[in-house]
Amino acid sequence: MARLSKKLCIELVKKDASIIEKYATTIMIIAPDNESFELIHNPINPRIGILAVIGPTDSSDDQKFRPDQIMDEDFKQAILLEIGLGSNRPYKRIKNKKDHIEITKRRKWFCLTKKQYKLIAPHIFSFILKNSLRKIRTWKRKGYTRISGPKSRWVMKKKLNWELWKDRPKGTRFSVSLKDNFVLRDVFWTELNNKQIIFSLEGLANSIDMTMRIRRYKKNYKGKRLFQKLKGARDILEDTKEIHIRLKNELLEKFIGRNYLFYNQLRNLFELPKEVPESKIAKKAERLPNPKERTGNIQLRITKNGGLRKDRDYIVFEVSPHDLLTKDEINSILSTGNDDNFDDIPF
Repeated sequence: MARLSKKLCIELVKKDASIIEKYATTIMIIAPDNESFELIHNPINPRIGILAVIGPTDSSDDQKFRPDQIMDEDFKQAILLEIGLGSNRPYKRIKNKKDHIEITKRRKWFCLTKKQYKLIAPHIFSFILKNSLRKIRTWKRKGYTRISGPKSRWVMKKKLNWELWKDRPKGTRFSVSLKDNFVLRDVFWTELNNKQIIFSLEGLANSIDMTMRIRRYKKNYKGKRLFQKLKGARDILEDTKEIHIRLKNELLEKFIGRNYLFYNQLRNLFELPKEVPESKIAKKAERLPNPKERTGNIQLRITKNGGLRKDRDYIVFEVSPHDLLTKDEINSILSTGNDDNFDDIPF
């Protein structure tokens, strides 16, 4: 790749910022002093479903994506963050078929500083929550989808199968770049503190032990037979086959515990690595104090195929908080703040 001149780099920074200001759905503009910001909804040209943050850069901050040619250059306005709304992805080229417009991809050269992120983080998650609630209220099934999944149990050396129908939460989708570390950490942290997920993992942990899946082996299991060949172990595999590895790790570490008799056997059964990348990222969220205060009431989960992957540089998460909030709480959330004029956001 040819080395860009300093003059061209500066022009590209300004060009990217102007594209976002003109076409992004919603923009947060941080003041030069980093003490306040302005939230702007684009009522005229919302061509791309992006929540963008524009603000001053800081060359003294660790900006590892900044080109060498402008390492010592500060900018009053540059793109610091993009969050994709719906099917739109941050920083990617976007085609608007309706208006026959193609938006070029934007360069990820700058990140939010700690001070900037602390300033806007609660408002970012509040925006996502309000948008999700507004969209879900218009859906026929109110954020649920009906799914069926095969279940099986080993009984008297026979495997019995049947279909189980259940409602699975479905919400609005958002995406964040792997390079936007602060938001990425809070998203993974929030998923592991999702009330629905916690309730599910607590029940599963209890089921693994207390309903005789492997409890019956505690007294007489001597390791002569492979653990994964036990009927109880096969039942556990069946119940956890749809659970992502990061949640299996959470199940084992937080809800079953390292003191459990079959801890090592379950770790091998789940094929868990020594360190799960998503769990490592989630722990880093606490380096900035009070992640709960930043994320508020939002309940999210990474989509089935939306987590860390080698073939892409972003993750996709889904927000479906409505069933954990009362009607009064929902109305209170939707009525607070000054960002109530975005009923027609295109995502």
